Amino acid sequence: MFTRTGRDVLVNGATRPVITARTGRTRLRLLNATAGDHLLLALTRDDEPTTAHLIATDSGLLERPVPLTEILLAPGERAEILVATTAPGRLTLRALPYSVYGPGGQRTPDRPMAAIDIPAGLGPVELPAALLPVEKIDPASAVRTRRILLDGAGDGTYTIDGRTFDHHRVDLHASLYTLEIWEVENIHIMDHPFHLHSYAVQVQNQRALRWIAPASSCA
Repeated sequence: MFTRTGRDVLVNGATRPVITARTGRTRLRLLNATAGDHLLLALTRDDEPTTAHLIATDSGLLERPVPLTEILLAPGERAEILVATTAPGRLTLRALPYSVYGPGGQRTPDRPMAAIDIPAGLGPVELPAALLPVEKIDPASAVRTRRILLDGAGDGTYTIDGRTFDHHRVDLHASLYTLEIWEVENIHIMDHPFHLHSYAVQVQNQRALRWIAPASSCA
């Protein structure tokens, strides 16, 4: 399921719109609604990176804000960030160069996507210290550990455990109200987004990723 990346990425239906901040801290709800663009997003001021705080992912709020200077969103992925908007001037939301083929692969261009104009006189808004309590899952209570292998079939399609998608087939069975550990590994040459519908998960550990999701986040 290879898709072509777009020539331009629109933001709320517009090309490089300008947003005017109204308070000293602005909440941005980010959704990558493209068909095939992986967006490595960053905020810059005068071409210098600006720290934002991640407060939510696909499944909702985190326990506490997490500082970051960039965040990678695969197609269909969401995130919410808080941005300090007290210093007058302009912030630029940009898609940084990124390769789905890993280091050394062909990268997308550096693209400005939107701007945030900050007028003078906006007072500071305190960053919340805590957001939402997240109950930690105990791995010892898992009834099963599964290994999920992501790869490609060589004809432009992706596979999971060696098989392409078929909506007439059920690949995995699990018992209701039980906990499982899934060890997911991508051995394909390209990025392979992975998520579950309707079922919350907690990330126990990750490796070989440029952006590491907070341990308390769910997908």
